[in-house]
Amino acid sequence: MDRFKIGVIVGLMVLGLGVVGLWLKQNKLAERLDLFITSQQLAPTPSLVPSPSLIPSPGLEPSPSLIPSPSPSSVFTPAATVQWQPQNIYLGSASTTKTEWTETSAAIQLKSSDYPAEVKAVFEGQLSIVNGEAWARLKNKTSGAIMQVTEIFNNSNTATWKNSPAFKLHSGTNSYVIELMSTSSEQANLSGARLKLSL
Repeated sequence: MDRFKIGVIVGLMVLGLGVVGLWLKQNKLAERLDLFITSQQLAPTPSLVPSPSLIPSPGLEPSPSLIPSPSPSSVFTPAATVQWQPQNIYLGSASTTKTEWTETSAAIQLKSSDYPAEVKAVFEGQLSIVNGEAWARLKNKTSGAIMQVTEIFNNSNTATWKNSPAFKLHSGTNSYVIELMSTSSEQANLSGARLKLSL
């Protein structure tokens, strides 16, 4: 066997030994990697271990500061109920010497739907006359209806407030005018007049 063949054989042997060494190193590295992965899987995760400060002690109530307060939007506040208030509607003043019912310039227009259905009205007038009687009443000028329930009178020369019984406003929009009358042709004076509306 010549030297060339011997050199080739020796080279192949060295190469084979190198391959075997690399294979052994690779196996050792694989074993170490498996051991590392196994140790990581068995080790407890710190984020999953509850902190002692978060574990409630027995017999202790939660602090009020930790209980969430309801937001303002979740708190129901009942709306305030607005109640209808009594009203005084002033009609003006007038006078007459006529002995029959006479319309005056004292008038008012009212719409019944502007008020509660159960509202009631009282006609009040401040009347005076020297002799005889001074009378006043309301008339629905829109319908022509005489409102006899509103008739009031005074037989004194001292201006005195007189009032009628309560009555209901006529349905719809109506003009109410004051009528005056003197029983003696003396001047009947109406110093002031008003409608008092109430429930």
